Amino acid sequence: MAKYQVEHQFSVVGVLEELTLTYAVLQEYVPRYWGNASIFMTRTAELGSEDLEIANYLKTIPEEVRQYLRVLLKEEIDFYLFVRQRLHLQAASLGLAKQLY
Repeated sequence: MAKYQVEHQFSVVGVLEELTLTYAVLQEYVPRYWGNASIFMTRTAELGSEDLEIANYLKTIPEEVRQYLRVLLKEEIDFYLFVRQRLHLQAASLGLAKQLY
């Protein structure tokens, strides 16, 4: 049901881990509200060092805990991957993927 809602009710659904790409797609799909998203993209790039701290912390989680969480959160992970794929498809259709990566 969540996938259906995303497809039929929302023009863009972003992913926090790819915030720059999310802003770029929002700027193209909803320019009235996100026309100045490039300002946010610049600010996001400046915050990159904080992301590294979080990534290093996540590496310390034991593999058995990761496996348990994968089983427990299977549907949520599937939904996240769906939304992420949709964002990438939208970016590709706009020709943005090559510009940002």
